[in-house]
Amino acid sequence: FSLYKSLKDEGVNITAVVLWGITDNTSWIGGYPLLFDKSYTAKPAFYAVLDTDKEVQTIKTASALAYDGTDTDYEKAFKIQKSNDIGTAGAFKAIWNGSEVTLRIDSNVNGQAKIIFEGADSYITKTAVLSSGKSQDITIDLSQLDIKSGSSVGLEILIEETSGTQYLWNTLDSSSDYVFGKLDFAEQPLRTTANKAGSAPVIDGVIDDVWASAVAIDVNKYTMGKDGAYGTAKALWDKDNIYVLVEVKDSNLSKASANAYEQDTVEIFFDENNGKTTSYEADDIQIRVNFDNEVTVTDGKSGDIYVTAAKVTDGGYVVEVAIPHTIKEFEPNQVVGYDVQINDDNNGEGKRTGIANWSDLTGQGYINTSGFGVLELSDGSAEHETGDVNADGTVNIADLVLLQKYLVHSVRDLDDGDAADMNSDNAVNVFDAVLLRNKLLK
Repeated sequence: FSLYKSLKDEGVNITAVVLWGITDNTSWIGGYPLLFDKSYTAKPAFYAVLDTDKEVQTIKTASALAYDGTDTDYEKAFKIQKSNDIGTAGAFKAIWNGSEVTLRIDSNVNGQAKIIFEGADSYITKTAVLSSGKSQDITIDLSQLDIKSGSSVGLEILIEETSGTQYLWNTLDSSSDYVFGKLDFAEQPLRTTANKAGSAPVIDGVIDDVWASAVAIDVNKYTMGKDGAYGTAKALWDKDNIYVLVEVKDSNLSKASANAYEQDTVEIFFDENNGKTTSYEADDIQIRVNFDNEVTVTDGKSGDIYVTAAKVTDGGYVVEVAIPHTIKEFEPNQVVGYDVQINDDNNGEGKRTGIANWSDLTGQGYINTSGFGVLELSDGSAEHETGDVNADGTVNIADLVLLQKYLVHSVRDLDDGDAADMNSDNAVNVFDAVLLRNKLLK
Protein backbone atom coordinates (compact mmCIF):
# COMPACT_ATOMS: atom_id res chain seq x y z
CA PHE A 1 0.00 0.00 0.00
CA SER A 2 2.98 2.31 0.48
CA LEU A 3 3.88 1.57 -3.14
CA TYR A 4 0.33 2.26 -4.33
CA LYS A 5 0.35 5.61 -2.52
CA SER A 6 3.70 6.64 -3.98
CA LEU A 7 2.60 5.68 -7.49
CA LYS A 8 -0.60 7.66 -7.04
CA ASP A 9 1.46 10.67 -5.97
CA GLU A 10 3.55 10.26 -9.12
CA GLY A 11 0.41 10.49 -11.24
CA VAL A 12 -0.35 6.84 -11.93
CA ASN A 13 -4.10 6.39 -12.45
CA ILE A 14 -4.87 4.10 -9.51
CA THR A 15 -8.55 4.45 -8.60
CA ALA A 16 -9.00 1.49 -6.26
CA VAL A 17 -7.28 -1.48 -4.66
CA VAL A 18 -9.67 -4.43 -4.50
CA LEU A 19 -9.34 -7.24 -1.96
CA TRP A 20 -10.88 -10.59 -2.82
CA GLY A 21 -13.04 -11.03 0.27
CA ILE A 22 -13.67 -9.47 3.67
CA THR A 23 -13.08 -12.08 6.39
CA ASP A 24 -10.47 -14.83 6.59
CA ASN A 25 -12.96 -17.66 7.01
CA THR A 26 -14.73 -16.85 3.73
CA SER A 27 -11.58 -16.78 1.60
CA TRP A 28 -11.05 -19.60 -0.88
CA ILE A 29 -7.28 -19.39 -0.38
CA GLY A 30 -7.18 -20.55 3.24
CA GLY A 31 -4.91 -19.23 5.97
CA TYR A 32 -5.18 -15.56 6.98
CA PRO A 33 -5.08 -13.44 3.79
CA LEU A 34 -7.54 -10.61 4.51
CA LEU A 35 -7.98 -7.52 6.69
CA PHE A 36 -10.64 -8.89 9.07
CA ASP A 37 -10.77 -12.14 11.03
CA LYS A 38 -13.75 -14.49 11.08
CA SER A 39 -15.49 -12.30 13.69
CA TYR A 40 -15.14 -9.19 11.49
CA THR A 41 -12.52 -7.83 13.90
CA ALA A 42 -9.90 -5.63 12.27
CA LYS A 43 -6.48 -7.31 12.17
CA PRO A 44 -3.06 -5.61 12.36
CA ALA A 45 -3.08 -5.68 8.55
CA PHE A 46 -6.12 -3.38 8.57
CA TYR A 47 -4.30 -0.76 10.62
CA ALA A 48 -1.19 -1.14 8.47
CA VAL A 49 -3.30 -0.20 5.46
CA LEU A 50 -4.72 2.84 7.29
CA ASP A 51 -1.24 4.10 8.17
CA THR A 52 1.46 2.58 6.01
CA ASP A 53 4.21 4.55 7.77
CA LYS A 54 3.46 3.18 11.23
CA GLU A 55 4.96 -0.06 12.51
CA VAL A 56 2.14 -2.33 13.67
CA GLN A 57 2.16 -4.53 16.75
CA THR A 58 1.91 -8.16 15.71
CA ILE A 59 1.78 -11.48 17.51
CA LYS A 60 4.86 -13.56 16.73
CA THR A 61 4.80 -17.35 16.88
CA ALA A 62 7.61 -19.75 17.74
CA SER A 63 7.65 -23.52 18.22
CA ALA A 64 9.01 -25.65 21.05
CA LEU A 65 9.90 -29.11 19.75
CA ALA A 66 9.50 -32.20 21.91
CA TYR A 67 12.51 -34.34 22.85
CA ASP A 68 12.64 -37.75 24.52
CA GLY A 69 14.87 -36.83 27.48
CA THR A 70 18.15 -38.10 26.02
CA ASP A 71 21.14 -35.87 25.33
CA THR A 72 21.18 -36.88 21.66
CA ASP A 73 17.54 -36.00 21.08
CA TYR A 74 17.98 -32.80 23.13
CA GLU A 75 20.53 -31.51 20.64
CA LYS A 76 18.60 -32.76 17.61
CA ALA A 77 15.47 -30.89 18.68
CA PHE A 78 17.49 -27.66 18.73
CA LYS A 79 19.34 -28.40 15.50
CA ILE A 80 16.32 -28.86 13.25
CA GLN A 81 14.59 -25.57 13.96
CA LYS A 82 15.02 -21.96 12.98
CA SER A 83 16.19 -19.30 15.45
CA ASN A 84 13.80 -16.55 16.54
CA ASP A 85 15.37 -13.08 16.69
CA ILE A 86 15.07 -10.93 19.84
CA GLY A 87 15.68 -7.62 18.12
CA THR A 88 19.41 -7.37 17.43
CA ALA A 89 20.35 -8.58 20.92
CA GLY A 90 20.18 -12.29 20.19
CA ALA A 91 17.97 -15.18 19.19
CA PHE A 92 16.33 -18.21 20.80
CA LYS A 93 15.10 -21.73 20.16
CA ALA A 94 12.85 -23.81 22.43
CA ILE A 95 12.37 -27.51 23.23
CA TRP A 96 10.19 -29.33 25.77
CA ASN A 97 9.87 -32.58 27.66
CA GLY A 98 6.93 -33.16 29.98
CA SER A 99 6.27 -29.95 31.86
CA GLU A 100 9.79 -28.54 31.38
CA VAL A 101 10.64 -26.07 28.63
CA THR A 102 14.23 -25.21 27.74
CA LEU A 103 15.13 -22.06 25.84
CA ARG A 104 18.53 -21.73 24.21
CA ILE A 105 19.45 -18.06 23.91
CA ASP A 106 22.35 -17.03 21.70
CA SER A 107 23.32 -13.56 22.86
CA ASN A 108 24.99 -10.71 20.99
CA VAL A 109 25.25 -8.54 24.12
CA ASN A 110 26.35 -8.62 27.75
CA GLY A 111 23.41 -8.34 30.10
CA GLN A 112 20.44 -10.24 31.43
CA ALA A 113 17.55 -12.16 29.90
CA LYS A 114 14.12 -12.31 31.48
CA ILE A 115 11.80 -15.04 30.21
CA ILE A 116 8.11 -14.43 30.92
CA PHE A 117 5.34 -16.97 30.39
CA GLU A 118 1.70 -15.99 30.62
CA GLY A 119 0.25 -18.15 33.41
CA ALA A 120 -3.40 -18.61 34.31
CA ASP A 121 -3.30 -16.12 37.20
CA SER A 122 0.21 -14.68 37.14
CA TYR A 123 3.43 -14.54 35.15
CA ILE A 124 5.97 -17.37 35.30
CA THR A 125 9.42 -15.84 35.02
CA LYS A 126 13.07 -16.79 35.05
CA THR A 127 16.20 -14.72 34.56
CA ALA A 128 19.71 -15.56 33.37
CA VAL A 129 22.97 -13.69 32.86
CA LEU A 130 24.06 -13.40 29.23
CA SER A 131 27.49 -12.97 27.71
CA SER A 132 28.06 -11.67 24.20
CA GLY A 133 28.87 -14.40 21.70
CA LYS A 134 27.81 -17.20 24.03
CA SER A 135 24.84 -19.56 24.28
CA GLN A 136 22.78 -20.14 27.41
CA ASP A 137 20.25 -22.95 28.04
CA ILE A 138 17.50 -21.93 30.47
CA THR A 139 14.97 -24.49 31.77
CA ILE A 140 11.60 -23.44 33.18
CA ASP A 141 9.06 -25.62 35.00
CA LEU A 142 5.59 -25.03 33.54
CA SER A 143 3.82 -27.76 35.54
CA GLN A 144 1.08 -25.31 36.54
CA LEU A 145 0.12 -25.07 32.86
CA ASP A 146 -1.37 -27.79 30.66
CA ILE A 147 1.60 -28.51 28.41
CA LYS A 148 0.99 -31.02 25.62
CA SER A 149 1.55 -31.38 21.91
CA GLY A 150 -0.71 -28.97 20.07
CA SER A 151 -1.09 -26.56 22.99
CA SER A 152 0.41 -23.07 23.20
CA VAL A 153 1.31 -20.46 25.82
CA GLY A 154 2.02 -16.73 25.81
CA LEU A 155 5.73 -15.90 25.82
CA GLU A 156 7.84 -12.77 26.02
CA ILE A 157 11.63 -12.50 26.28
CA LEU A 158 13.29 -9.31 27.48
CA ILE A 159 17.03 -8.81 27.05
CA GLU A 160 18.56 -5.86 28.88
CA GLU A 161 22.13 -4.83 28.14
CA THR A 162 24.39 -3.76 30.97
CA SER A 163 24.00 -0.24 29.52
CA GLY A 164 20.25 -0.41 30.18
CA THR A 165 19.12 -0.77 26.56
CA GLN A 166 16.17 -3.18 26.29
CA TYR A 167 15.13 -5.55 23.51
CA LEU A 168 11.92 -7.60 23.43
CA TRP A 169 10.93 -10.52 21.25
CA ASN A 170 7.31 -9.57 20.63
CA THR A 171 6.31 -6.32 22.35
CA LEU A 172 6.80 -3.43 19.95
CA ASP A 173 6.83 -0.57 22.47
CA SER A 174 9.02 -1.38 25.49
CA SER A 175 7.32 1.36 27.50
CA SER A 176 3.94 -0.39 27.28
CA ASP A 177 2.60 -3.55 28.90
CA TYR A 178 3.85 -6.86 27.55
CA VAL A 179 2.22 -8.06 24.34
CA PHE A 180 2.83 -11.80 24.45
CA GLY A 181 3.87 -13.81 21.46
CA LYS A 182 2.81 -17.44 21.15
CA LEU A 183 4.94 -20.52 21.84
CA ASP A 184 3.44 -23.63 20.23
CA PHE A 185 4.30 -27.08 21.62
CA ALA A 186 4.90 -29.53 18.80
CA GLU A 187 6.42 -32.90 18.00
CA GLN A 188 9.61 -33.06 15.97
CA PRO A 189 9.05 -33.14 12.21
CA LEU A 190 10.14 -36.05 10.05
CA ARG A 191 13.82 -35.87 9.12
CA THR A 192 15.90 -37.13 6.25
CA THR A 193 19.43 -36.46 5.02
CA ALA A 194 20.88 -35.12 1.80
CA ASN A 195 24.49 -36.20 1.31
CA LYS A 196 26.88 -33.85 -0.44
CA ALA A 197 27.19 -34.78 -4.13
CA GLY A 198 30.68 -35.81 -5.22
CA SER A 199 29.67 -34.47 -8.62
CA ALA A 200 26.39 -32.89 -9.64
CA PRO A 201 23.89 -35.33 -11.12
CA VAL A 202 22.93 -34.70 -14.73
CA ILE A 203 19.28 -33.62 -14.69
CA ASP A 204 18.00 -35.71 -17.60
CA GLY A 205 15.61 -38.28 -16.09
CA VAL A 206 18.33 -40.96 -16.14
CA ILE A 207 19.44 -42.16 -12.69
CA ASP A 208 23.19 -41.49 -12.47
CA ASP A 209 25.53 -43.54 -10.27
CA VAL A 210 25.90 -40.52 -7.94
CA TRP A 211 22.37 -41.24 -6.64
CA ALA A 212 23.52 -44.58 -5.20
CA SER A 213 24.84 -42.80 -2.08
CA ALA A 214 21.62 -40.87 -1.46
CA VAL A 215 19.16 -41.66 1.36
CA ALA A 216 15.72 -42.76 0.16
CA ILE A 217 12.40 -41.78 1.73
CA ASP A 218 8.99 -43.31 1.06
CA VAL A 219 6.30 -41.08 -0.44
CA ASN A 220 3.35 -43.32 0.35
CA LYS A 221 1.11 -41.78 3.02
CA TYR A 222 -2.21 -40.99 1.37
CA THR A 223 -4.10 -37.77 2.02
CA MET A 224 -6.50 -38.63 -0.81
CA GLY A 225 -7.40 -42.11 -2.00
CA LYS A 226 -5.98 -45.35 -0.63
CA ASP A 227 -3.99 -47.12 -3.32
CA GLY A 228 -2.91 -44.56 -5.92
CA ALA A 229 0.51 -43.65 -7.23
CA TYR A 230 3.40 -43.69 -4.76
CA GLY A 231 7.17 -43.64 -4.87
CA THR A 232 10.53 -42.91 -3.28
CA ALA A 233 12.55 -39.71 -3.19
CA LYS A 234 16.25 -38.97 -2.73
CA ALA A 235 18.13 -35.71 -2.27
CA LEU A 236 21.73 -34.56 -2.77
CA TRP A 237 23.29 -31.12 -2.48
CA ASP A 238 26.20 -28.89 -3.37
CA LYS A 239 26.76 -25.21 -2.62
CA ASP A 240 24.56 -24.13 -5.53
CA ASN A 241 21.65 -26.58 -5.59
CA ILE A 242 19.54 -29.16 -3.82
CA TYR A 243 18.99 -32.07 -6.21
CA VAL A 244 15.87 -34.21 -5.86
CA LEU A 245 15.13 -37.53 -7.57
CA VAL A 246 11.64 -39.03 -7.36
CA GLU A 247 10.82 -42.50 -8.71
CA VAL A 248 7.05 -42.91 -9.12
CA LYS A 249 5.06 -46.11 -9.39
CA ASP A 250 1.99 -45.34 -11.52
CA SER A 251 0.50 -47.77 -14.02
CA ASN A 252 -1.83 -45.29 -15.75
CA LEU A 253 -0.28 -41.94 -16.66
CA SER A 254 -2.68 -39.08 -17.33
CA LYS A 255 -2.62 -35.33 -17.90
CA ALA A 256 -6.21 -35.15 -19.10
CA SER A 257 -7.01 -32.23 -16.79
CA ALA A 258 -6.15 -28.64 -17.71
CA ASN A 259 -5.29 -28.17 -14.02
CA ALA A 260 -1.68 -29.19 -13.40
CA TYR A 261 -2.42 -30.33 -9.83
CA GLU A 262 -4.94 -32.88 -11.15
CA GLN A 263 -2.44 -34.46 -13.53
CA ASP A 264 0.02 -37.23 -12.70
CA THR A 265 2.68 -35.03 -11.15
CA VAL A 266 5.40 -34.79 -8.53
CA GLU A 267 5.38 -31.78 -6.20
CA ILE A 268 8.44 -30.71 -4.22
CA PHE A 269 7.97 -28.33 -1.30
CA PHE A 270 11.02 -26.38 -0.17
CA ASP A 271 11.49 -23.94 2.72
CA GLU A 272 15.09 -22.73 2.60
CA ASN A 273 15.11 -20.94 5.97
CA ASN A 274 13.06 -23.74 7.62
CA GLY A 275 10.67 -21.09 8.92
CA LYS A 276 7.73 -23.48 9.49
CA THR A 277 5.37 -20.55 8.85
CA THR A 278 1.61 -20.61 8.33
CA SER A 279 2.00 -18.77 5.01
CA TYR A 280 4.62 -18.75 2.28
CA GLU A 281 7.65 -16.48 2.65
CA ALA A 282 9.83 -15.32 -0.25
CA ASP A 283 12.16 -18.34 0.04
CA ASP A 284 9.35 -20.94 0.00
CA ILE A 285 8.41 -22.79 -3.17
CA GLN A 286 6.12 -25.50 -4.44
CA ILE A 287 7.34 -26.80 -7.77
CA ARG A 288 5.25 -29.30 -9.73
CA VAL A 289 6.51 -31.49 -12.61
CA ASN A 290 4.39 -33.94 -14.61
CA PHE A 291 5.63 -37.03 -16.41
CA ASP A 292 6.11 -34.98 -19.61
CA ASN A 293 8.34 -32.50 -17.75
CA GLU A 294 5.79 -29.69 -17.82
CA VAL A 295 6.52 -27.40 -14.87
CA THR A 296 4.36 -25.15 -12.70
CA VAL A 297 5.57 -23.14 -9.70
CA THR A 298 3.61 -21.68 -6.77
CA ASP A 299 2.35 -18.09 -6.79
CA GLY A 300 3.29 -17.45 -10.38
CA LYS A 301 7.04 -17.60 -9.75
CA SER A 302 9.13 -18.24 -12.81
CA GLY A 303 10.15 -21.84 -13.45
CA ASP A 304 13.19 -20.69 -15.40
CA ILE A 305 15.57 -20.90 -12.43
CA TYR A 306 14.82 -24.60 -11.90
CA VAL A 307 16.35 -27.38 -13.98
CA THR A 308 13.94 -30.30 -14.34
CA ALA A 309 13.64 -33.55 -16.25
CA ALA A 310 11.08 -36.35 -16.43
CA LYS A 311 11.18 -39.74 -18.08
CA VAL A 312 8.50 -42.41 -18.40
CA THR A 313 9.62 -45.81 -17.12
CA ASP A 314 8.17 -49.28 -17.04
CA GLY A 315 5.38 -48.89 -14.49
CA GLY A 316 5.75 -45.20 -13.79
CA TYR A 317 8.07 -42.26 -14.31
CA VAL A 318 11.13 -40.50 -12.92
CA VAL A 319 11.43 -36.80 -12.06
CA GLU A 320 14.69 -34.94 -11.36
CA VAL A 321 14.87 -31.35 -10.15
CA ALA A 322 17.71 -28.95 -9.27
CA ILE A 323 16.59 -26.25 -6.81
CA PRO A 324 18.98 -23.27 -6.43
CA HIS A 325 19.40 -21.30 -3.22
CA THR A 326 17.68 -17.92 -2.91
CA ILE A 327 19.16 -16.79 0.43
CA LYS A 328 22.79 -17.95 0.44
CA GLU A 329 24.96 -20.86 -0.72
CA PHE A 330 24.05 -24.20 0.84
CA GLU A 331 26.44 -25.46 3.53
CA PRO A 332 27.06 -28.55 5.69
CA ASN A 333 24.69 -29.06 8.63
CA GLN A 334 22.14 -26.65 7.20
CA VAL A 335 18.52 -27.70 7.77
CA VAL A 336 15.79 -26.83 5.26
CA GLY A 337 12.06 -27.51 5.22
CA TYR A 338 11.12 -30.23 2.74
CA ASP A 339 8.31 -32.44 1.51
CA VAL A 340 7.48 -34.48 -1.57
CA GLN A 341 3.99 -35.18 -2.91
CA ILE A 342 2.74 -37.43 -5.72
CA ASN A 343 -0.58 -36.62 -7.44
CA ASP A 344 -2.53 -39.27 -9.32
CA ASP A 345 -5.33 -39.25 -11.88
CA ASN A 346 -5.81 -42.99 -11.67
CA ASN A 347 -8.80 -43.20 -14.00
CA GLY A 348 -7.46 -40.89 -16.68
CA GLU A 349 -10.63 -38.79 -16.44
CA GLY A 350 -9.00 -35.48 -15.60
CA LYS A 351 -9.69 -35.65 -11.86
CA ARG A 352 -7.19 -36.17 -9.08
CA THR A 353 -8.00 -39.41 -7.27
CA GLY A 354 -4.91 -39.85 -5.11
CA ILE A 355 -2.36 -37.78 -3.17
CA ALA A 356 0.64 -39.36 -1.45
CA ASN A 357 3.07 -37.42 0.78
CA TRP A 358 6.20 -38.04 2.78
CA SER A 359 5.53 -35.62 5.65
CA ASP A 360 2.63 -33.15 5.52
CA LEU A 361 -0.77 -34.85 5.81
CA THR A 362 -2.83 -31.67 6.22
CA GLY A 363 -3.37 -31.00 2.52
CA GLN A 364 -2.31 -27.39 3.19
CA GLY A 365 1.31 -27.60 2.08
CA TYR A 366 0.65 -25.26 -0.85
CA ILE A 367 -0.06 -22.35 1.54
CA ASN A 368 1.50 -23.45 4.85
CA THR A 369 5.05 -24.70 5.48
CA SER A 370 4.61 -25.72 9.12
CA GLY A 371 3.85 -29.35 8.23
CA PHE A 372 6.99 -29.88 6.13
CA GLY A 373 9.63 -32.33 7.26
CA VAL A 374 13.28 -31.30 7.40
CA LEU A 375 16.21 -32.10 5.16
CA GLU A 376 19.63 -32.05 6.84
CA LEU A 377 22.60 -31.32 4.58
CA SER A 378 25.42 -33.73 5.44
CA ASP A 379 29.00 -33.20 4.32
CA GLY A 380 29.38 -36.97 4.04
CA SER A 381 32.60 -36.97 6.07
CA ALA A 382 31.32 -39.02 9.03
CA GLU A 383 32.30 -42.66 9.18
CA HIS A 384 29.32 -44.94 9.80
CA GLU A 385 29.68 -48.41 11.27
CA THR A 386 26.96 -50.54 9.76
CA GLY A 387 24.49 -51.48 12.47
CA ASP A 388 25.30 -48.60 14.85
CA VAL A 389 21.73 -47.30 14.62
CA ASN A 390 21.91 -45.15 17.77
CA ALA A 391 25.30 -43.71 16.80
CA ASP A 392 26.92 -44.47 20.16
CA GLY A 393 30.03 -46.08 18.66
CA THR A 394 29.03 -49.68 19.43
CA VAL A 395 26.82 -52.19 17.63
CA ASN A 396 24.74 -53.97 20.27
CA ILE A 397 21.21 -54.99 21.25
CA ALA A 398 20.25 -51.33 21.83
CA ASP A 399 20.64 -50.74 18.09
CA LEU A 400 18.30 -53.62 17.26
CA VAL A 401 15.72 -52.40 19.77
CA LEU A 402 15.78 -48.88 18.27
CA LEU A 403 15.48 -50.24 14.74
CA GLN A 404 12.54 -52.46 15.69
CA LYS A 405 10.78 -49.51 17.38
CA TYR A 406 11.30 -47.45 14.24
CA LEU A 407 9.82 -50.16 12.02
CA VAL A 408 6.63 -50.37 14.12
CA HIS A 409 6.44 -46.54 14.28
CA SER A 410 6.88 -46.26 18.07
CA VAL A 411 9.77 -43.86 17.39
CA ARG A 412 9.85 -41.46 14.46
CA ASP A 413 13.55 -41.25 13.71
CA LEU A 414 16.83 -43.13 13.83
CA ASP A 415 20.04 -41.56 15.06
CA ASP A 416 21.90 -42.88 12.00
CA GLY A 417 19.70 -44.03 9.13
CA ASP A 418 22.73 -44.80 6.95
CA ALA A 419 24.08 -47.24 9.55
CA ALA A 420 20.64 -48.87 9.80
CA ASP A 421 20.65 -49.68 6.08
CA MET A 422 22.35 -53.05 6.58
CA ASN A 423 21.96 -54.25 2.98
CA SER A 424 22.76 -50.86 1.38
CA ASP A 425 19.60 -50.79 -0.72
CA ASN A 426 18.84 -47.18 0.29
CA ALA A 427 15.82 -48.24 2.36
CA VAL A 428 15.42 -49.14 6.01
CA ASN A 429 12.99 -52.03 6.47
CA VAL A 430 12.45 -55.41 8.12
CA PHE A 431 15.22 -56.99 6.04
CA ASP A 432 17.74 -54.71 7.73
CA ALA A 433 16.41 -55.75 11.15
CA VAL A 434 16.90 -59.43 10.26
CA LEU A 435 20.46 -58.77 9.08
CA LEU A 436 21.29 -56.78 12.23
CA ARG A 437 19.87 -59.56 14.43
CA ASN A 438 21.99 -62.12 12.59
CA LYS A 439 25.08 -59.94 13.03
CA LEU A 440 24.48 -59.69 16.79
CA LEU A 441 23.90 -63.46 17.12
CA LYS A 442 27.22 -64.17 15.44
